[in-house]
Amino acid sequence: MKQRQGGREVIMEINLLILSAGTRNKVVQYFKKELAGKGHVYATDCSSLAPALYEADEAILVPRITDPGYLDQILSICREKWITGVLSLIDPELTLLARHREKFLAVGTTPIISPLDAVETSF
Repeated sequence: MKQRQGGREVIMEINLLILSAGTRNKVVQYFKKELAGKGHVYATDCSSLAPALYEADEAILVPRITDPGYLDQILSICREKWITGVLSLIDPELTLLARHREKFLAVGTTPIISPLDAVETSF
């Protein structure tokens, strides 16, 4: 990703956060291959037994999405790891991402999600 800064182009890393990775090893492998040398793939799950965690550049254990502190922890990860894009691999989390889109944008992270009304209609 290129960005203009002070009249010159600066190459930025693309750091992707995949939420609730679970058993979706191939998804994590795909993004890791595509970002090779251009960024990092981080994966989260509430279980240390989730195999897709170990395909990522870094595995991060988080509480369940129903935990009251879940959103704050994800936003904290986005800030600390300079996450540029976040996506979820489970349906219940799609609403959370869409509903809190502005909070993610405020920390410099783009949620890869449809608008809230589309998510709620589909889910």
